[in-house]
Amino acid sequence: MSNLAPDPGFEIDPTIDYYTHGTGVYVWALDAPHTGNRSLKIVSSQPEGSLARWLSKNDRIKATAGNEYIASVWMKGSNIKQYGLLAMNFLDANLNYLGTTYESLNP
Repeated sequence: MSNLAPDPGFEIDPTIDYYTHGTGVYVWALDAPHTGNRSLKIVSSQPEGSLARWLSKNDRIKATAGNEYIASVWMKGSNIKQYGLLAMNFLDANLNYLGTTYESLNP
């Protein structure tokens, strides 16, 4: 199965395919790559219950109805008060939210 995520190693400017949400410092980082030379980093001091996240732009990953997809993510954390997770949201061809979200389990 091929990887549908654009630039999954984050080797090119992430603002082409990804955007941020929430209060924090969002960095295209060199200090904790998993593969390649780069990673995405969030440094946030938001209160518990708030979200700070990198998201793929809604039109950058295409899916086909009826197909099965597997998602995974490598995360490294420090001083985390809540948790990190991977979420998949599904939109139709007009980028309308279909009301289905799949999230990884909280630790």
